[in-house]
Formats: sequence, structure tokens, C-alpha cells
Amino acid sequence: MSASSNARNLGVTVDENLTTACSRACFYHLRRIRQDLRFLDEPATRQLVHAYVTSRLDYCNALFATSTVAVRQRLRRIQNSAVRLICSQPAYTRATALLRNLHWLPVEKRIVHKLCVLMFDVKYGSAPAYLADLCNVCTDERLRSTSRGDFVISRTRTRTVDSAFMVAAPSAWNALPSELRTITSKTIFHNRLKLIFFLAKLPTGNLQLWSSSSLSTELLTFYIITWIQPMT
Repeated sequence: MSASSNARNLGVTVDENLTTACSRACFYHLRRIRQDLRFLDEPATRQLVHAYVTSRLDYCNALFATSTVAVRQRLRRIQNSAVRLICSQPAYTRATALLRNLHWLPVEKRIVHKLCVLMFDVKYGSAPAYLADLCNVCTDERLRSTSRGDFVISRTRTRTVDSAFMVAAPSAWNALPSELRTITSKTIFHNRLKLIFFLAKLPTGNLQLWSSSSLSTELLTFYIITWIQPMT
């Protein structure tokens, strides 16, 4: 019996490039939607893109938490192509402004956003047991992590293990501002987390966030009114 170059689990095909199957399927559906674009208005186009493209980008995307730059670039190209299709823009239009107009987070931030939302469920007991059992709150009184309510992060030596939920998710949660982690309403947490991601630069390589404490009240108020929307 020969070894296989890829494996499929829960609908996710894992190979040496991680995104080959996802990229192929997403670009296929984008081409099909583009062929019928003259018969579609923007809301219809947006629904089709969500159904066939962005849903694939978001499905099990926590696997890409510590992926290589090449893998993230492939995912980013898919998202950029999707947003240009929705906005009817040429292929070389910069996608940053288009993403903000649609209130979409970039791929890297969507990954960390999902990890943080899952950790919110773990902290407040609404996560399934197979996730909750992987995360432990720091209880060593000698560490400042205990007073902050941080989760224990396992030590690893390889990038592959760094993508595991028990490592990537607590790392993302511990990097959040303490004011955000004390919120008990999932809806409020979801919206404010997205707000911080829109306002702050996020160095996703080490899953750290800039604190929002330096943001002015006027700027926060403006973005709360303008940008807070449910995740698309």
C-alpha cells in the first residue's frame, strides 16, 4: 500500500500546500459566477460569492493560523478576487478599500477572529467538550498570567504543531485587551472584536493585537456607528 499525498477529513483536504483543493474550487466558482454576472445585481452576486467562495475560506480556517506566507497569499488572492467580482472592479484594483466598503475582514484577521470567538465559548462553557478539554486556564499564582485570566499555551517546536487549536487559540485569546475578555455577551464581544480588528494593525505572525486604549473616544464612536456589522 502506497502512501497518499493528501488526506480528507471533515470535508477538508490536507496536502503539502494546504490550500490546493480550496483554491481550485473557489476559483472555479468565481469563474462560473463571472459568466453570469450580467444577469445578477450586487446583492445576488454577494450571496452567490458567500455561498460558494467565502464559506470555503472560513470553513476550518483555523488550520491556517500559523501558515506560511505563501499559503496566506493564496487565500488572500481568492478573497481579493471575490471582492472585486462583487464590486465589479478590474483585476488589478487594490482590494483593501473594497474590503472595508463591504465590512469584510482580511483573511488573516478572519482566522484570528474565529479563534477568539471559539475561545469565548470555551471560557464561558458553551464550547463542545472536545474543544474545552484542550484549553486550561493558568492557575499558577506565581505568574501574572493567572491574574489576567490567561490560558496555558503549550510549548512547541514546529510550525505544524503551532497551528493546533490548543496552541493557536489560547495565543490569540491571551493577546486580546483585558477589557474585551471580560465581556460576557457573545454578540457584544463579536462586534467589539471585529471593531478592534478594523481599527488596529494585526501582526498575525505572532497573533498579537495592538491595544485599543490609545484610540480616541471620538474615533471609537465613529467606527462603532460606521463599521460594527455582523461578520459576513
